[in-house]
Amino acid sequence: MTNFYHPRKANSLAVPHILGLTASPVMKSAPNSLGKIEETLDSICRTPTKHRAELRLQVNRPTLQQIYYKNAPLRDTKSLQTLAYAYSGLDIEDDPYIQQLRKDDTEKGVTKLHKIRLNRKTWCQDQFKSLHATSLRICIELGQWAADYYVAEVVFNYLKKTESNNSWGVWDVSSAEQKYVADALRKVDINYAVKDFSRQGMYPEVSDKVTKLIETLRQQPPELLGIIFVQERAMVAILYKLLSLHPDTRDKYRLGTIVGSSVSSKRTENISELIEVGQGQNTLSLFRSGSINLLIATSVLEEGVSFIFQPHNLCAVRS
Repeated sequence: MTNFYHPRKANSLAVPHILGLTASPVMKSAPNSLGKIEETLDSICRTPTKHRAELRLQVNRPTLQQIYYKNAPLRDTKSLQTLAYAYSGLDIEDDPYIQQLRKDDTEKGVTKLHKIRLNRKTWCQDQFKSLHATSLRICIELGQWAADYYVAEVVFNYLKKTESNNSWGVWDVSSAEQKYVADALRKVDINYAVKDFSRQGMYPEVSDKVTKLIETLRQQPPELLGIIFVQERAMVAILYKLLSLHPDTRDKYRLGTIVGSSVSSKRTENISELIEVGQGQNTLSLFRSGSINLLIATSVLEEGVSFIFQPHNLCAVRS
């Protein structure tokens, strides 16, 4: 607006028409903050002409239901134990980033090397820290099967990716870091039997929270459109897989996933997320048409969902 719209308007040149919709402007302590918004957007802020009581008559208010579940203590699986062992066994002196910093013998380089040795904030350390913490949360939230499946998928996908990207040539930090992480992940004991539970008569070992969720889903009418909100991208992928294989839900629901799709240049790769940016771009249209009747989503879908779907048959579950 500052660099294009206002200069063109000041010179009597053509400018685009702008329509802005928002739930409410962000109001700070400054009394002129709303005026600044209007000046920047070259518009006038207006509130709805109807009162809240009138608006309520035009919508179907949701029915809220609390479902209680037991928080079971964390029980490590062999995959989680060996992942923790691989993480704790990372020698910071062997980290490729540390090796690169050793080549800088300037005062600034030496200071930075000392700082990194203390806080251990390298890409490799951060990847393992995130992977280990996420796997523990998945085990608590979804159960042991989900944690084993998650670790197996992350390790398999990352090793496959690094093998396909294997290049010979001059040493560089990025490729050395990928090899360093891959070598550490090979020490993790993967439970490959996690994919076999979908055979008839077999049920995965899940948390009480997932059990209550499945019981709730089984009580819903066939024509239901549902959204399950979770907090993490990795949780979306694993819960999707669990429900798509579980005998009580796999034949009842046509599942889809939707997560945030930030493509910021500052957003670094995270091997623990599983879902790639841009995946599921057509999910909303498939959901609206009924091709998908149960979405598993992060909070990216929470705002504005009532404007996209008819509210009378939409069920949302906060996991």
